Amino acid sequence: MRSLYRLRGSQDLEKELSMVEDIMYSTIFIYLDLMLLSLIFSYMLFPLHHSLIFSFIIFTGFSAFCIGIYNALTKWKKD
Repeated sequence: MRSLYRLRGSQDLEKELSMVEDIMYSTIFIYLDLMLLSLIFSYMLFPLHHSLIFSFIIFTGFSAFCIGIYNALTKWKKD
């Protein structure tokens, strides 16, 4: 009986899931993910060029490229 009392209704779970989805699909988190991906990409390519300037250029270039693709896809989705 106690386990039945502690079970939540499916509507409560759907509310919480939709709230988490709204937070995770926010543009700030997507931009942070793209920046993290750019940082990982520039870190992985560091042994090829051994320069902080080139790694910064790769970081900014890759992040600008990903953000541009994301903005283009969101604009295309709205149309």
